[in-house]
Amino acid sequence: MVPPRIFVLPPDDDPFHDPCLTYAPNDFIVALPNPSSSLPLSLLNATLQCVLALPQLNESLPAVPSSPALASFVSLARVLQSEIVPPGMEWERGAPPPSPGILAPESTVDLSWWLALSGLDSTPSNVLVDAPSAPIVALFDHVLSKTRFASLFHSEVVPQPATFANPTPPPSPPSPFTPISISLAPFSESATTDIPALIARMLNVSPGFFHFGSSPPPPLSSSSLTPSKFSRLPTHLLIHLDRPQSATTPTTFHKTQVELPLELDLSFHSLPNAARKTFYRLHGFVTQTNGHFLTYTRLRASRTWFKCDDGSVERFDVGLRVASRGVVLVVYMREE
Repeated sequence: MVPPRIFVLPPDDDPFHDPCLTYAPNDFIVALPNPSSSLPLSLLNATLQCVLALPQLNESLPAVPSSPALASFVSLARVLQSEIVPPGMEWERGAPPPSPGILAPESTVDLSWWLALSGLDSTPSNVLVDAPSAPIVALFDHVLSKTRFASLFHSEVVPQPATFANPTPPPSPPSPFTPISISLAPFSESATTDIPALIARMLNVSPGFFHFGSSPPPPLSSSSLTPSKFSRLPTHLLIHLDRPQSATTPTTFHKTQVELPLELDLSFHSLPNAARKTFYRLHGFVTQTNGHFLTYTRLRASRTWFKCDDGSVERFDVGLRVASRGVVLVVYMREE
């Protein structure tokens, strides 16, 4: 039985005040088909599973989408989050599913709109040459940024007085409704860095200390840039790690290892009024091996971790330390 849907009218002063259609999501992550083992499709599947596992998505999608791509995403999200049931049985909402993940029928998962936005196709030979970041950027710039859900990613950064001796050159300031993007190109492929050090680098702040087995940061190229701080912290902190591809082997990405602490405190990098709380917990990440992408994620407020590899979803123990030489997208959720 399809769960009921309820129209919600956000306040008029909300930047996204168009009516939303709320529905109750399933208590499991849907496995996604990839019958030809397409590398681009593995990236789309992994990113989609990571996003669908975030809380509040089912409360924040527009009832009347403003573009064909957004309409396709909204329809897909509702189907995958609330209308997939175990084959051959009536599943009672709230009851444990028979397995961690249920495979969505191929007929229900049409990602052609996303491939078109990314300038890609899903053939196995397509290995994301020159465009490994295109699907991630396309989803956030052309789809999620046009929804009320985007407000959960909203961050603002402002310059501060130059009080640090060795500021580092940051990339462009974060866009309000897209993931923070950080290039790993300046780092040696044998180096190890971590999320706190990368955030400090983005804000043009010397980290001052290293986590786990982190290597010293790359040499500084400027001492004239002003450090910055968050004047507004997002509810969902999304970090896109831009890994360059090998010029000779497109399925090989830059191999700098990135440590992902399970807990993250941004109080040092925030102004007093940036948010009531500054403590974040790791919620999920998309990683890859030889160009094949998969996701490790929690499901909304659950503390249980899942490994999502296209058509396979299984429970997974991440342990006390997470490190990856292939991670490209990281999601932290602020503790309220």
